[in-house]
Amino acid sequence: MARKIALDYDKIAYWSRRLVSQKNIASRSGFTEAAFSRRKKRDPQLKEALEGGYDDGKIGLEIALYRQSLEHHYTMCGDCHKIADAEFYESCPYCDKSDPDEAGHHTNVKHRIEKGDPQILLHMAAHHLGQTKKSLIEIQGSATHPLMFQNMSKEMVEEKIRKILPYLNEEFYGCPSKERPQVVEIVPPDADADL
Repeated sequence: MARKIALDYDKIAYWSRRLVSQKNIASRSGFTEAAFSRRKKRDPQLKEALEGGYDDGKIGLEIALYRQSLEHHYTMCGDCHKIADAEFYESCPYCDKSDPDEAGHHTNVKHRIEKGDPQILLHMAAHHLGQTKKSLIEIQGSATHPLMFQNMSKEMVEEKIRKILPYLNEEFYGCPSKERPQVVEIVPPDADADL
């Protein structure tokens, strides 16, 4: 029987928090990837170090992405050299807290704006909110069965609307479709029109 390799669980947790792949952690620990996976199944401490570390690393990455996607206003103090994030302060909030008698008079500050990254913001919106860049036209068929038209040509959408037009007239305009059908014309925005 092979000798059991001693593991440094703290180091493995550290690596996994930095999202190092399991293959690389296995290699650095003296295992093949398959042997490391088998060991992880038998060793609850190893499993916790890996999975807990990966969870912490993913949370840290999400927080970093979130912060990177937003605009930040910084107040940098020339006296204590601390940076306050969130808004522009006329007086350093850290100096004001440490020296309350002079609160409001610690004005050796500079301000800086750091713009957010719209691409990261779009990625996070797609990932967390289910939003996409794809066009979507939704027409409410009923509260329980909405009709969705996704990625269709203009002609296909118009045909679908014509089929449900009597229902829409009855539902939204109060006239039965057999009596007075309303004609709804779909006019695409004119690309040459002045805004």
